[in-house]
Amino acid sequence: MTKKNGKQPVFDEAFRREAVLGDLEDFVLEGLRPLPSGTLSLAELQEAYLQWCARGPYSAMDAAAFASTFCDLASAIDLPEQGGRFRGIALNSKTSVAA
Repeated sequence: MTKKNGKQPVFDEAFRREAVLGDLEDFVLEGLRPLPSGTLSLAELQEAYLQWCARGPYSAMDAAAFASTFCDLASAIDLPEQGGRFRGIALNSKTSVAA
């Protein structure tokens, strides 16, 4: 933190951006639910994440960072992916992407 004009503390820009970035794990916990017959593509997941961030309000990570981070998380929890779709998950009703 720095002081502006010696009066009001102001967050450094890098810290501010980091503080408001929408956390992917929070999105997964709040926006997804287990559903044995459910499948979601990475594009569907990212669109839901973008909407979740907008409601937060959070800044969303870019598409490449989202894809990399979600795939790493999916691998860590053994979430199966087949044919470009992640199996066993669905969006919570609040998170559903409008058609």
